[in-house]
Amino acid sequence: MPPTDHVIELRNVSKYYRNGREQLAAVDNVSLSVRRGELLAIVGPSGSGKTTLTHIIGGLIKPNQGSVVVNGKKLNEQSDRKLARYRNREVGFVFQSFSLLPQYTALENVAVPLVLARIRPRKRKALATHYLGLVGLEQQASQRATALSGGQRQRVAIARALALQPQLIIADEPTGSLDSARGNEIMRILEQLSKQGITVLLVTHDLDLAARADRIVHIRDGQLAEGPA
Repeated sequence: MPPTDHVIELRNVSKYYRNGREQLAAVDNVSLSVRRGELLAIVGPSGSGKTTLTHIIGGLIKPNQGSVVVNGKKLNEQSDRKLARYRNREVGFVFQSFSLLPQYTALENVAVPLVLARIRPRKRKALATHYLGLVGLEQQASQRATALSGGQRQRVAIARALALQPQLIIADEPTGSLDSARGNEIMRILEQLSKQGITVLLVTHDLDLAARADRIVHIRDGQLAEGPA
């Protein structure tokens, strides 16, 4: 693939943390290229560095060294203000814990990033309704998050991640708290998104789900290796 087809380019990226006098490498000299529209599974044991890696790509933390380029932006050279804009406008995050506001309805939860982006109320409602429909929850729009099942809440979280039409979705263990049927349901949505040209990074312990990705990278002790599940 030509370089211009890559939406993510990491070169010799490392992130270190101090534990007393000891320096621990959560991500250790990682280089990685991800194509536009690719569904990439990142697999590894707890504490291997996979969440740290996706947080670097998502602009939540900065590496100690190396180059991180996403959509042509050098993230490690961006100001905190520009990184905040990047996170809000260009990346959709989906977490295992759903991170929904329990007192809000499904529609209101999807609209949260649109409020932060100062989208006008009428357009905000139209966009939130559209993305709820995309994940099959138009009938649950007025239900509070607490009244939804686990699978429904995760679908609301995906709709919220899509609300500002990002080109990158980072899904960190999105099926971890769901049964296999609901997990497969979420995986089908992620597969559909990648086919629409959205790049999806899937962090998972589920090797069966990982095997459905376009590519798998394994991470252990902060270092990457490609290979089958």
